[in-house]
Amino acid sequence: MLDRTNVEAWLDELKEAWEGGDVERAVSLFHQTTEYYERPFRPGTSEEEIRGYWRDIHGLKDIRFDYTLSAVDGNLAVVHWQNSFVTPRDNKAWLLDGVFFLEFNETGKVVVFRQWWFAAE
Repeated sequence: MLDRTNVEAWLDELKEAWEGGDVERAVSLFHQTTEYYERPFRPGTSEEEIRGYWRDIHGLKDIRFDYTLSAVDGNLAVVHWQNSFVTPRDNKAWLLDGVFFLEFNETGKVVVFRQWWFAAE
C-alpha cells in the first residue's frame, strides 16, 4: 500500500535528478507512466515525449526544487512544489510554483502524472 514514505522517496529521487540537471535520471522515474500531462489536454504517452519535456533542464544553473507532500489517499498523491533556476542564455532567474497529481501502481511506480504550474513575473 502506498504511504507518505514511498511518495517522499519518489519525490526525493525527482529532486536529485532535477537539481542535478540529469535528464535520463528524471525520465527513468516515468518508465511505467502511461499518461504524462505536462499540459492539461495533451498527454505525453511515450518515453521519448516525456524525455522531450525534461530536456529543458539540461544546462540550467542554480536549480532548486522543493516540495510539500499535501495528501496521500489510496494510490494518489498531491504535491505542492516550487522550482527556481537561472537560464544561462540570458542569465534570467525563474521561480515556478506548481502542483503534481500523481497516481501510483501497486509496485510504487507513477502511472499517471499531472502537473499545473505558473511562473512568477
